[in-house]
Amino acid sequence: MILALLFAILLSASCLLGEHFGLGKHIWNLTSNLLDIPEHVGLITKTLYGCYLSYATAITFIKYSIMATYFRIFPKGILRHIVIAIGLVVTAIWICNIFAIIFTCVPIQAAWNYNIEGNCFPIVHFFYASSSFNITTDLLLWFLPLPTLWALSMPKPQRVVLCFLFSMGAL
Repeated sequence: MILALLFAILLSASCLLGEHFGLGKHIWNLTSNLLDIPEHVGLITKTLYGCYLSYATAITFIKYSIMATYFRIFPKGILRHIVIAIGLVVTAIWICNIFAIIFTCVPIQAAWNYNIEGNCFPIVHFFYASSSFNITTDLLLWFLPLPTLWALSMPKPQRVVLCFLFSMGAL
């Protein structure tokens, strides 16, 4: 969780720095000198790289902390193997995110330096695919412990409350 917090702070700092450089403003409102627009857009793009990389890393470490909690609560059984499998998928998605973000353009500097000729792919399509995997792993991590908790030998009202408490993570 500490690593997730550090990357979440880095995400916030990158977003605030981007806002300082003009992130969220219309391109024509960045500067009065039209020749300086590519430089301003380049600075914003660099801060977006920081946002993208820190976001991908923060959500990965948040998921790792949830999986570590499941390891402590459910030390045996098939649930542990499913958590390991989800952990491998989360790690693969994280590595793909990092490489896709860094190598959006080849050479890398072509993403923010418009004087360099490069080959760039539309990263938005990758983000759509990546977000679908992230939503799927989120739902799996939310739903995974519920059948095990429901099978506990407790009175039904206590099981309902316990499942409800675990379901609060879906929010």
